[in-house]
Amino acid sequence: LVNSPETRARVQTFEADFKTRAQEAAQGLGEKVEAAGLALIGSQEEGSILPVLAVIREEKAYDVANIDLLVKQGAMEAQEAERLKTAARELEGEMASYLAGQQQLGREFAEAVGKLERSLVRVALGAFRQAILCFHESEPIVAWLDQIESTILENIEIFRRPDTPQGAEEEGPDFSAFDVNVVLHNTAEGCPIVVENNPTFQNVFGNQDRVTVSPGVYGTDFSRIKPGSLLRAQGGYLILNAPDVFGEGGVWNQLKRALRAAELVIQPPEGAAQGVPVLNPDPIPLNVKVILLGNAALYEVLYERDHEFAKIFKVKADFDTSIRIDDVTLSDYIDALVRIIREEGLRELNRDAIETVLQYSMRVAGERDRLSTRFSLLADIMREADYIAGKTVAAEITGEDVLQAIRDQRERHNLIEEKLFDRIRQGEMKVDTEGRLVGQINGLTVLSVGMYSFGSVARITCRTAVGKNGVLDIEREAELSGASYEKGSLILQGFMAGRYGQDHPLTFNASICFEQSYGLIDGDSASSTELYLLLSALASVPLRQDLAVTGSVDQFGTIQAIGGVNEKVEAFFDLCRSRNLTGDQGVIIPETNLGDLMLAPRVVRAIEAGRFHIYPVKHIDEGIEILTGLRAGEKTSAGAWSTGSVNEAVQKALERLFRLGKD
Repeated sequence: LVNSPETRARVQTFEADFKTRAQEAAQGLGEKVEAAGLALIGSQEEGSILPVLAVIREEKAYDVANIDLLVKQGAMEAQEAERLKTAARELEGEMASYLAGQQQLGREFAEAVGKLERSLVRVALGAFRQAILCFHESEPIVAWLDQIESTILENIEIFRRPDTPQGAEEEGPDFSAFDVNVVLHNTAEGCPIVVENNPTFQNVFGNQDRVTVSPGVYGTDFSRIKPGSLLRAQGGYLILNAPDVFGEGGVWNQLKRALRAAELVIQPPEGAAQGVPVLNPDPIPLNVKVILLGNAALYEVLYERDHEFAKIFKVKADFDTSIRIDDVTLSDYIDALVRIIREEGLRELNRDAIETVLQYSMRVAGERDRLSTRFSLLADIMREADYIAGKTVAAEITGEDVLQAIRDQRERHNLIEEKLFDRIRQGEMKVDTEGRLVGQINGLTVLSVGMYSFGSVARITCRTAVGKNGVLDIEREAELSGASYEKGSLILQGFMAGRYGQDHPLTFNASICFEQSYGLIDGDSASSTELYLLLSALASVPLRQDLAVTGSVDQFGTIQAIGGVNEKVEAFFDLCRSRNLTGDQGVIIPETNLGDLMLAPRVVRAIEAGRFHIYPVKHIDEGIEILTGLRAGEKTSAGAWSTGSVNEAVQKALERLFRLGKD
């Protein structure tokens, strides 16, 4: 507007009018000076041209101040010189009035031009203001617009385009005073969801960048204020990994302060900008939800030790590692697998491959009617299966490709499993898979190495004798057992006392040991195994060595579910297969674990062919009958156990030990 042709034309009109008035004033003064016999000449002082009184002699102008010099040189009579000096003194007032008038004309001209330009600029600023306020009107924005308007109206001259020589590059005005630092813009559609994978102080809360002013000297300004992920999530959600947050100094306390006050001040962390000026910008109101990701143990620690945690993070959401299968979840689950395939650019899965992936997911979940939600593991398997399919230039991924990927993954993690298996196979660790023995049984354990879990076979033995110590667990006495294992051992004593100690005290010694085991043993899944072993040792009844046992037991003899049933079954199967399957071998498991079986195809094929067996049991009596081939026995109306039963043999052995103990 200031430099538009229309505005320039109106300014030129003003200029012509003021020039006319200035020329009229100059003409009036010139007539008076001429009547006095003097003349006006220009004199440049401090960049301005001022009229000066002069005397003309021989077409030369001489300043009135030098008129005495003309007298000395004989160029003027003394009388004439006095007259001219008197006339010059009389014209000083006229000259002063003339100069004051010219200055007034200049001010009036500048004011007229300024008034014109301000009126035009004010109209443009009004339109600009309305364009801004139509989006959002608030007190800070209105104040900012008022400052811009007043600054522009008071400094219109910086917007005038200067005259530049033809061919020279035109330099525009410096508008840095009007710069705007857009810290946050909301151009994305929908609710912002920001995931901060590196929650450093600057990444979360923003920073004030510094600039080199001179060597060794740094500075900053408002344009260098940068937002962090907390502000970028304004109006939406910020997702943080809790352990990462606590690993960064100062982030947790500052996050609590920002959420508690619902405002953010973007400043560098304390001590991080020594020697650099730090700005103090206005607080920014926060409207953001922060989601912390962490495990249950960390939540409990924060809840107990940080009194502000529960006040700020009021909503707790637990995510299960598996989901139950139904028509809806299965359809959604397959959609999730398809999404992974498309995002990763993998080959399509055929029907057999999808079924194999779902079976693998069930196995990871640990239950046949549930699917694992650990999609990262499934994605790894599908990526590897895609690589395997690519080696044969196949158009799609098959079930065999998925199985091969699972086998390859296992082989990369099973070094310890192979070493243990080799020790058993080579006889370094004694495990029998045929025959019958008293006081010896095959137990099953699960070991974990990182994310990889595998089963192993352990030979467990028991010896009984006269004494009063009851069940002595060698693992517990050697401090090689965990709390859960010790609890299982104590349950044996409760079962024995409840079943066999109603008529007389139980006085016997029984030592139970995991042979050739030198590491920590935990869990109660061997409690039923140890009970079978104890009954065998007391009754002197041999147990089948072609069977392995797993399962927890309560004080009433009920067999309870355990974990890792697939790994345990496969471990004993692989050992038996390495020694040739006889068709009689198998594993006794809790009946409640039947729904968890997702065995490897090699085991399934052997079971279907009758070369390996799974024996689900509900009670300890069912298991002892399978292991011994004898009836467990029941109590008669007279209170005695069935003749020829295992329970009768145990009862008689305990009575004999009681009598020997008394003697």
